[in-house]
Amino acid sequence: MFFPFLPLLLTAFHSNEIWTHNNAQTLDPQQTLDDTGTEFTGVGSATITDDGRLVLAGDAPRYRILEPKFDNVSITLDARRVSEEEELSYQGFVIGARSQHYDNSVCGANTYYASVTYDGRARFEKELFHGEGANAYYPAEGDQPQIFEDGVPKNIWIKLNFTIVTDEDNNARLSLSVDNKQVLEYTDSGDWPVDAPPDIDDECDGYYPDNKIIQAPGFTFIRNDGLGRAEYRNLNIVEK
Repeated sequence: MFFPFLPLLLTAFHSNEIWTHNNAQTLDPQQTLDDTGTEFTGVGSATITDDGRLVLAGDAPRYRILEPKFDNVSITLDARRVSEEEELSYQGFVIGARSQHYDNSVCGANTYYASVTYDGRARFEKELFHGEGANAYYPAEGDQPQIFEDGVPKNIWIKLNFTIVTDEDNNARLSLSVDNKQVLEYTDSGDWPVDAPPDIDDECDGYYPDNKIIQAPGFTFIRNDGLGRAEYRNLNIVEK
């Protein structure tokens, strides 16, 4: 069932202007672009073109928009699949929001993800721990909707929109649209469990609840894996 989001737009952040104005450059890992609050990290390469495209390549490239941090947020971008170096079940267009995933420490990896995998599925993912335990997925494996019957087509621009809003009842409501059509929604009421490591209380300095992320602002990032090449444009991040 479709749920309405609050119509009031408080803050708009147009990251596409960053890509356009920084013209034709290849970013070094961990390079922060001056005055933009954005950063390239991970394994691979990131290039900004003269016409405002972000080009990612390599094993695990990540492009992070560190500022400003939002909790209620709508993220829109166009993405184009070009080529892959390996075939992975989880690879595809992935948007992370409300993230605190600054490094590889076990604790503090808090992120909600929306994904369109290259084999054509749509799904949400909730991460609280890095490299240990297991993330939560909606829908579960085997129930994820197949929005592209033959997989994501190559060399075609696809518009993605990922929205998260925490309502007055403290529920985080997630919505994913592809080419302006809603394909997935989910409400995290704090009981969407993440499989934590057995010694998590010791590692994370005490109680680490599944609802920790529901009211926690963070940064936005784009990730992909096993790439030859993927392209992005028209990134727009709006606080809701």
